Amino acid sequence: MTHPVPFPPAFLTYARMPNDEENERIRTFRRKLADEVEVHFARPISIFLDTTDIQTGQAWPDAISEKLDSSRLFIALLTPKFFQSEECRKEVEYFLKIEANLNRDDLIIPVQYVAVDELGKRAGASQDLIDLMKKRQVLDGTFFRASSFRLQKVRNALETLAKQIGSRLLEFTETTASVERTGPLQ
Repeated sequence: MTHPVPFPPAFLTYARMPNDEENERIRTFRRKLADEVEVHFARPISIFLDTTDIQTGQAWPDAISEKLDSSRLFIALLTPKFFQSEECRKEVEYFLKIEANLNRDDLIIPVQYVAVDELGKRAGASQDLIDLMKKRQVLDGTFFRASSFRLQKVRNALETLAKQIGSRLLEFTETTASVERTGPLQ
């Protein structure tokens, strides 16, 4: 039996939530999304998440840069804290360079995870980051956080997102799978 070729990896960025229960929901979302992609495309996908994919003692800025460099899709979980996070802004800016090097403009998928008034217009929010996300089609994923993954509307939205991810990643071939390293995350 041959094993399916995995999709190029994806990177999930988010601002850390204030409690373990919220952060566990994000880990569950990531796992369910990866499973759903594999169900529809019969190809596994690795979706990077810092809390599970950076080893104890590993220099996290280097690990983030390496994972961003190898990723071909960037999933941004939008919350009010996301727009205030310097780290999230740096990750988005870093991946924008990767996206440009790949001559693409569709590899950042914003998912509104928590309702964000006017996409983040709050004190301390990065206006550049708000403007960038407004230019992209944002998926309403607020019920990923608030609802059970057993509910049909949640399963339908997860399926839609998984199909979008798989379709975009199918376009990559061996020749486009590698790009020059963008540099350290700054």
